[in-house]
Amino acid sequence: TFERVFGCYIMESDEAKRMREEATSIEGGLESGRNGLTLGAAMPDGAFEEMSSVGLRNKVRVDSDEAVRRACFEGLGRIGEYALENGFVELVKVRNRMARELGFEDYYDYKVTQAEGFGKGALFEILDRLQRDTRPPMEEGRAPLAAERG
Repeated sequence: TFERVFGCYIMESDEAKRMREEATSIEGGLESGRNGLTLGAAMPDGAFEEMSSVGLRNKVRVDSDEAVRRACFEGLGRIGEYALENGFVELVKVRNRMARELGFEDYYDYKVTQAEGFGKGALFEILDRLQRDTRPPMEEGRAPLAAERG
């Protein structure tokens, strides 16, 4: 266990280390820019209401006015737009190159292996089995509810 934990921080390839530094730099830029991003929603009355991402998500979930829910949903979309316009795609590319340099399929495979001790292929096998084994009882349990409540 300790070997796996400490092994997560050891990177023997100089090229992979360089890529990790590049990824960290991109992440830092995204984070600092995101912290300065003004979030909110253009409400149906035309006014902009500033809200945090949590506030926007809450209104999407519970506000009785569909136009307000839509405005808040679109406000949340600004986070994704910001990320895409400010280096997120490059971050994904750098992370995947780093992981391949270290012998992994991609960054997700690298992170799963670090955290769990097995790769993403094994994880997907586990999840496929879980889905396969739990879907029939779930569908059986939902059928009466669907018949009763639509």
